[in-house]
Amino acid sequence: SVALSVAAVLPFIYGLKTLARSGWQVAPVVALAAGLLCGVAFIRRQRRVSNPLLDLSLFRNRALSATLVLALLIAFAMGGVGLMATLYLQLVAGLSPFETGLWLLLPSAVMIIVGNLAPALARTVRPAYILTTGAVIAAIGMVIGAMWNGARAFTATSGPGVSLMSEFLGLAYYAEVPAVLFD
Repeated sequence: SVALSVAAVLPFIYGLKTLARSGWQVAPVVALAAGLLCGVAFIRRQRRVSNPLLDLSLFRNRALSATLVLALLIAFAMGGVGLMATLYLQLVAGLSPFETGLWLLLPSAVMIIVGNLAPALARTVRPAYILTTGAVIAAIGMVIGAMWNGARAFTATSGPGVSLMSEFLGLAYYAEVPAVLFD
């Protein structure tokens, strides 16, 4: 099972990266197809073995499936905002990579703190309230972050906005999975 999962992931990632860099060619398309075939073989094997590496029956639980989809969407949002903030600070604001790293320490520290507090909070407060509050306050943080309007505007308006967005998206992200798994 482990060999099949690696044989599914590695060629698929290689194919995607090569397609993005070099365009449509035979080798990356073959790698994508090989990765997909190994992925199908992996799933078929997991359904047959008595002690699977990944228990696919877990995905029949609607709460867990919805939680995983929401976690994926939140991770995409957090990754996208992180990438755009990094690019903005370096390419528009003209900060060095070191200065950019320093400015992004606050959102990173907030994520570490929230990541440690959220599971405990999810045991005492209903997860739906945490997710809703987190999403609304993260949206407010994104609006504040959208106020970037100059080379050095990040320090005055966007830094707190990105931190607010990170904190509350992180709260939603880190609170939802433990709440579903341990409820």
